[in-house]
Amino acid sequence: MEVAGLSKAMIVGPHTGNFAEPVALLKSRKACIVVENVRGLMKAVADLLADHAARKSMGEEARAAILSRRGATAVTARRILDRC
Repeated sequence: MEVAGLSKAMIVGPHTGNFAEPVALLKSRKACIVVENVRGLMKAVADLLADHAARKSMGEEARAAILSRRGATAVTARRILDRC
């Protein structure tokens, strides 16, 4: 998610189980590309290198997506402490 916070285009592999929710958020905003294999990775990298506007748009959407969830840790901590 650090990459998204830096407004950079993201490419991820198919195994995102530990990050399913953030990846779903990024995918919904067209802020990342999910590839299934090396061939898909090569194509995604080539496409992004050839298209500055796409890279910029993806990066901006990625940062916006991450910022939209800002404060989630504080909310979670408050909920936990309220139950103690």
